[in-house]
Amino acid sequence: MFIRRKLLILVFNLLDRLPVRVIKLIAKILTPYSREKEEVIYHISSLATSKSFFRYSYSSTDDSKSLGKQLQIICVIDEKNFWGLTDRLRGCISIFRYCQLNNYDFKIYFKHPFDLEWFLLPNKYDWRIDEMDISYDKKFTYSFWLGELNGSFKNLDSCQKESLDWICQKKHLRQLHLYTNTQFLIQNYSEDFNSLFTKSPYLESHLSKHKELLQNKYISISFRFINLLGDSEENVMGFHVLTELDRTELIGRCIAEVEQIKLRNPNINRFLITSDSNCFLERCSNLASVYIVQNKHYHMGYTDMRNKEHHLKPFLDLYMIAGAQIVYQVKLHGMYKSGFPEKAALIYNRPYVLIEK
Repeated sequence: MFIRRKLLILVFNLLDRLPVRVIKLIAKILTPYSREKEEVIYHISSLATSKSFFRYSYSSTDDSKSLGKQLQIICVIDEKNFWGLTDRLRGCISIFRYCQLNNYDFKIYFKHPFDLEWFLLPNKYDWRIDEMDISYDKKFTYSFWLGELNGSFKNLDSCQKESLDWICQKKHLRQLHLYTNTQFLIQNYSEDFNSLFTKSPYLESHLSKHKELLQNKYISISFRFINLLGDSEENVMGFHVLTELDRTELIGRCIAEVEQIKLRNPNINRFLITSDSNCFLERCSNLASVYIVQNKHYHMGYTDMRNKEHHLKPFLDLYMIAGAQIVYQVKLHGMYKSGFPEKAALIYNRPYVLIEK
């Protein structure tokens, strides 16, 4: 096993020197054998993606003096990321746990489309890193994309872990810049989330206003439409704007589910509704016992706006959902199963219920 691992690392290092088109061709040739060598195919495919998009700013300038002896892994969230809040945070949480298990130094560089410290600050672990401490010396640093690729990998978690293990054994590697939404190590999500993050004074002040209005016990109900209702900037394959008649029918069915959840929970008199559709939230605002965070929804993967208020809503929704007695998600036919409410429920270990029809 040890010899095989060393041999694979040597092969990967040789592949890394080839042009991107050649690496992609090799991955394509090996794809029919992916069931037996799934981790290898994943790594080669990710290697091609990484070299295509994340290495163009690296140089041979020697700035190794700023690097420590301990391997440092940085979760980078910059203009190259397109994921939403949950994907970005779960990637950080998973890599934080990986670093804890392997005695690596862990950092987060989250600067696009906003500075994470506007909303979340370090709690028990200081994950901050200054830009001047990020090295682009290609002899000692490396950039890698650890994502989902085309969704054809049955054992994605295993593929991603193996790939990361191989990278961390690269000779001379001192700093790894990781672009990832992985979740192969989120079994301790609540513990790790709360070790990493605490609310900023700005976020806390806005949350306190909503909690005061919402009062004590409440249930949250979440809906994810992508652009089915025609009011989102998201462009996801397989999701198209419905006809006006179908939009009206879908909204009606979703509201009926809200009423059913109310009936199932007679001891609760307040219900928080969250959604990626401002149109749907507006329709729900007139329902009895319903509470809505009124800030307009924007998906951070589709905006370059650098404004606190512009990006406040997902953080408000995250913590408001986390504080609910029960977290519901409704997914009717054609809708999207979001990871947002499920991960929010994990922050304080609240029960999560998916209603799928």
